[in-house]
Amino acid sequence: MLTSRITATSNAIFTVENMFVWNVATAVRRHDCGNHSIGTVSLPMAGALIVIAGGMVIAMFRLAAGRQAAARRFRRQGGRCRWRDD
Repeated sequence: MLTSRITATSNAIFTVENMFVWNVATAVRRHDCGNHSIGTVSLPMAGALIVIAGGMVIAMFRLAAGRQAAARRFRRQGGRCRWRDD
């Protein structure tokens, strides 16, 4: 029983690491390489792109934080639902 839990945990960790490397890290690397390439041509354009991307990330986090109350209400109401089998 313990070995199956350990194996399941290691599989979950492997899956998370694998997804991070192939989905997140490659996108970040491409973005950084693109900024570097633009920076070799035009430093103001590269700076503007970095500022815009940073602003978008901040805006996404603020929008997500603002929806927490709605998510809590949704979870509370979901607990009151009953399955009807007519």
